[in-house]
Amino acid sequence: RATENITEEMINDPTLLGYFVDNELPWREDALTRYLSLEKSDINFQKALEWVTKEKGLDARVVDIDTLKASLTDDERGKFLGHIARRYFDIVSRVLKDRDPNHLFLGSRLHGQAIRLKPVFEILGEYADVISVNYYHRWTPRTSELKNWSTWSGDKPFVISEWYVKGEDSGYTNTDGAGGVVKSQTDRGRFYQNFTLGLLESKSCIGWFWHTYRDTKDLPK
Repeated sequence: RATENITEEMINDPTLLGYFVDNELPWREDALTRYLSLEKSDINFQKALEWVTKEKGLDARVVDIDTLKASLTDDERGKFLGHIARRYFDIVSRVLKDRDPNHLFLGSRLHGQAIRLKPVFEILGEYADVISVNYYHRWTPRTSELKNWSTWSGDKPFVISEWYVKGEDSGYTNTDGAGGVVKSQTDRGRFYQNFTLGLLESKSCIGWFWHTYRDTKDLPK
């Protein structure tokens, strides 16, 4: 896909900043349990079983899966999350840089639970030039969260790759999309101002992408 989608024109474009390699991948704190709950024929189950039995010093051929899942510790869950993050980000970063060494690797647009997962940030910080976060359900950026991203990633800069709210006065139902709803377009402006002032206070934030200027994609009421 990198070969198909990244053209020679893009590789030599001085106005191009870089690339997101994906969007809102389902990083989960309980990823190891989820993998071990898959069908035994699934390669993801097999690789997870191989990893955790080696970690625990068990024989994968005779282990009881339900007992194994019940015995998992927070430390093991965190290590496995780091393991799959490294597997993914190592592959995509190498492919991306091989295809285009001139531009930045902007991460994979973390969202939801992922923004609180230290192992993902630690590994991504080793590979990405900039970390991207789709940041919702906040009136003001939480200082503790922004600081964690920087600390966990080894001081990598971050960009808010998606955020917005919708206005009730638009004439749209505003049922589509992750952005919240405020009373008016004026309130949308106030939200934008308040949020960006909070981002400007972070020394690690290098910018943001307001997700959509039009309130929503659904039809007028």
